[in-house]
Amino acid sequence: ATSHREKCISLLSNAHALQLALVEANQTHEMLDAHSLTQLKKIMISCLGVLRLCSARVDAVGNLSTLEKAFTRCGVWSSSSNKKFMSLQSDLEIIETQLWNLTGASGGGIA
Repeated sequence: ATSHREKCISLLSNAHALQLALVEANQTHEMLDAHSLTQLKKIMISCLGVLRLCSARVDAVGNLSTLEKAFTRCGVWSSSSNKKFMSLQSDLEIIETQLWNLTGASGGGIA
């Protein structure tokens, strides 16, 4: 992804994949033992934190001034921005994988 719009769409795609894993976890949580339920709660807390960071990142990109957008297109700030988006995508993928592994489902890697 090169533009901020593409990066935001990519984040949204990862968030949708995470949503599928969350739905699966919700449907199967009654079959989990006490330890797995505790793990699920920890994953859910991580999930909320990362989704809030994603929302904040998208809001920040949406609030860039025209000059800042021009600098980003020229590559002045793109490295930092890329790293932030890539880190968030990675975090979403990790949480998604943890959920799929915890529920024993085989839907991982949809994004």
